Amino acid sequence: TGLAGADSVVLSPEGSLLYAGSTIDSALAAFRRDAVSGTLTVDQVLTNGQNGVASLGFPIDLAASPDGVSLYSAANKASEIGIFGVAAADIGVSMTSAPSVVNTGGPVLFTITVTDNDPPGSPGATGTTVIDTLPAGLTYTSAAAGQGSCAHQGSVVACLLGALPATGSATVTLTATAGAGAQFVDTAAAAADQRDPHPSDNAASVTVT
Repeated sequence: TGLAGADSVVLSPEGSLLYAGSTIDSALAAFRRDAVSGTLTVDQVLTNGQNGVASLGFPIDLAASPDGVSLYSAANKASEIGIFGVAAADIGVSMTSAPSVVNTGGPVLFTITVTDNDPPGSPGATGTTVIDTLPAGLTYTSAAAGQGSCAHQGSVVACLLGALPATGSATVTLTATAGAGAQFVDTAAAAADQRDPHPSDNAASVTVT
């Protein structure tokens, strides 16, 4: 992963990415950070002198700009400050259900909409996904996406929506059967390949009684 001799790390302002600099490999690695568990997944590795990457010779320190748009590397060997742009996409999730009141054994339809809220002309989002974990008392029936595909395992429904252009959206319809219970709270959460500068709207919930 380009981490031999890693001795500098920095977290992106919104906490979704962790960057690590490698002095031995003269490399910079970006990891996606799970907001709940804190676990890390390799997202990208840049190595000095490869694919046009420069200013990464022996990076001894890293810093992220307050808005998360730029990452700075102090390269000891090159006596340079490297400036790297961080791709971003502002996605959001909205959710509705019908009917709002269901009988035991009756169907309930959830409509999940994922929108790229970036201004027109922006690159948009890629690798967009949405995951809905049905609460106890709701049993999966079916799911369909307006683009991409959906699959389920037990109560977890995962839909791969792919690319969303700026201001574009994709909709998932999820049908479940209601069991006995006073009320059910269903939540859907979305993510994309890019860092989200406003992650507070990446999940939405609805309550069914």
